[in-house]
Amino acid sequence: MNNNKEYSDIGADLNLDKIEKLNDLLNEHIQKSIGNSKFNIFSSYLSGIDKVKNTLIESDVSRQGYVFIGRPVLNLRSSSLRQDRILALIDTISSNTVAFYIRCMLDPIFSNKIEISNIIEHSNLLNNQLPFIPLLTNTIKTMSGWPDPVLNTESTEGGFFSENFTFAKGFDDLRKSVTLTLNFRDIQGSPVLSLFTIWFRFIHLVTRGIVLAYNKYIEERKMCYSCSIYRFVLDTSGKYIKYWGKATGSFPLSYPIGGYLNYDVTSPISNFGNDISIPFMVNAPEMMDPIILNDFNMWIKRFCPYIENYEVLTQDEQIYNNFKGIPFINISSGSNELEWRIDPEEKTQDPYSSISYILDSIKGVKTKS
Repeated sequence: MNNNKEYSDIGADLNLDKIEKLNDLLNEHIQKSIGNSKFNIFSSYLSGIDKVKNTLIESDVSRQGYVFIGRPVLNLRSSSLRQDRILALIDTISSNTVAFYIRCMLDPIFSNKIEISNIIEHSNLLNNQLPFIPLLTNTIKTMSGWPDPVLNTESTEGGFFSENFTFAKGFDDLRKSVTLTLNFRDIQGSPVLSLFTIWFRFIHLVTRGIVLAYNKYIEERKMCYSCSIYRFVLDTSGKYIKYWGKATGSFPLSYPIGGYLNYDVTSPISNFGNDISIPFMVNAPEMMDPIILNDFNMWIKRFCPYIENYEVLTQDEQIYNNFKGIPFINISSGSNELEWRIDPEEKTQDPYSSISYILDSIKGVKTKS
C-alpha cells in the first residue's frame, strides 16, 4: 500500500508536458540502444557493428543533376560556309532563325563580333553569356560510357607448387580515349539534329582541308571542333554537387540521319526524333578532381565576366525564373553549391508580390499576406 501511495504521489506531480518529455527520453534511450536514432545513426555506422541488422538508414540517393555540353569554336564565317553546300544553309544573320542560332552556338568568335552585336541583342533565341549549348542541356535524355578506374596488376612467375604473388602497378589515370553515348529528345523543327549535322560536317571538311580553323587554333595545334562536357550529380535537395566529371576534348562521331529516312508502312507517324543517339569521342575523361569545379567557374566567367556581381536566386525564385540564370559553383564556402545567378534587371519578381503591388497601386486594395 505504501508503494502504491508513493507511485500515485509521483503521478500526481506529473503534468502533460512532463509526461511527454519523459516519453521522449524513454524512446530516445531505446532507439539509441539499437542504433536507430536519427541523431546518432551515422556515427553508429562508422564507429560500431550493427548486430541487430535491422537498423534503418537511407541508401545513398541523388538527383540526376545536369549535363553541360560546351560550345566548340568552329570557323563559321561566310567565307568558310560558302565552301560547302550543307554549311551554306546557315549562312544567315537573321536573328530569330534556327540557322543563325546554330551558327552562333558553334562559333562563339562569330557571335561576339561587334558588327553583329545589335543583331545578337535582339535575338529571342540566343543567350551569348552561356558557354554551353542550352538546347542540348534541355533535351538530353541519357548519357552512358563513363569509365571506372581500374588498377593494373602484375603477378610473379609461379613456383614449384604454382604459388605466385600479385602486386598493384597503378593505373592509367584515364589518359585514354573513351566513347560516351548521349541520347537526346529532339523537338519540333529538329534543331538538335540540325546542330549535329553542321558540327559533324565541319569536322569532316576541316580535317580534309576544305575549310580552315581560326588561325589561333592552327598555330596552337588545338582541335577547334572539340568541347568539354561537364556532368554534375546533385544531392536530394537539388542544391549541392555530390559527384562531378569532365569529358575534355569531346566531339561527335556521327549523327543519325539514316534513321530519319527509314520507312515503315505500319507506322504512319515517325517519332524517331524522340530518341536520337550521338556517340562522342572523349580524349580525357576526368572525375572527382576539385580543379574541375574551378575550371567550370573560369569557363563561365570567360563568357560572363560580371557573374560574381549577379544576384543568387533562391530555390523558390528559381521556379518563377525558369529558363533564366547562369550556373555558378560556390567553391569558397566549401559547400559546392550550384548557384543560379541572374542580372537583377532580368529577374522575374514573385508573381503574388507583383499582383499585390498592382492592386494596391491601381485599386487601392490591400491583399492579405
